Amino acid sequence: RQWLRELGLRPAEWERSLEDLEPLALGERERSGLLRSLPLEAASPDPQAPEQAALEQEAGWLERCRGLGLLPPGSGAVLEARRLEARRQGLVEQADALGDPWQGEVMLGPWRSRQEWRGDAVLVVHWAKGGAIQLLDLWLQLVLAAAAAPAHGRRPGRGVLLAREQGDRMLATTLAAPEPEAALAELERLAALRERWRLACWPVPPRTGWAWWEAEHKDGSGAAAARAIWEGGPQQRGERDTPEMVACFGGALPLVDLLEGSFADLARELFAPVQAAVVPRPRGKG
Repeated sequence: RQWLRELGLRPAEWERSLEDLEPLALGERERSGLLRSLPLEAASPDPQAPEQAALEQEAGWLERCRGLGLLPPGSGAVLEARRLEARRQGLVEQADALGDPWQGEVMLGPWRSRQEWRGDAVLVVHWAKGGAIQLLDLWLQLVLAAAAAPAHGRRPGRGVLLAREQGDRMLATTLAAPEPEAALAELERLAALRERWRLACWPVPPRTGWAWWEAEHKDGSGAAAARAIWEGGPQQRGERDTPEMVACFGGALPLVDLLEGSFADLARELFAPVQAAVVPRPRGKG
């Protein structure tokens, strides 16, 4: 208020001026947080009256966020509600196209996981951009489901990661499910990696390790791809600056030091089975 007085604004103008200082649009982090607050199985718009149903869904966003400071003021809130609903509905339609929903706990020995399925697909949803962390999560859930299939009675055919690609578009990445025997061996291998690596913190940064392995496997350009992720740049925070990586490797570790020693072997050991399971996307026009 003192700052507004110094600007010479009358009390009647304070409220309008304060409103003008608020952002006119949400950032992607805020959008992702709001979308995660709704269950994926929320009802789709009525196919008999899609325009009316869409308006009702937009109004629902405005009502849920009213008075909480979660949406921009004025018409910005309406535009954001429309964008949130379009993104949510697009993902719901993609998920529904995979098959009937199922949720439950999958268990095998000491391992258990609360999973969401569509048809024969183990499903992981990430409202932000997906990457190595989400793929590792999907792979772990998928191998557990496949290994437990003989006892569980539900065998997965694939794993699907639905994550944002650009704008409001949600992109599907598919992993082929292993056979039960191979899945059990992979599950035991991953458990052994965890036990071995936990004594030395986490030796392979997930995003940097995946970028290195994917590019190295493709054309030998792993170092350049890893540097962009690890060290970052003007438009992207480096993975080395995240709190968990600072704890594991210390602050501002150069990529050349990260790549020394056994990094390449460890990254290959972790990511090669995941990369081998990725189903290539069909190439289409546009």
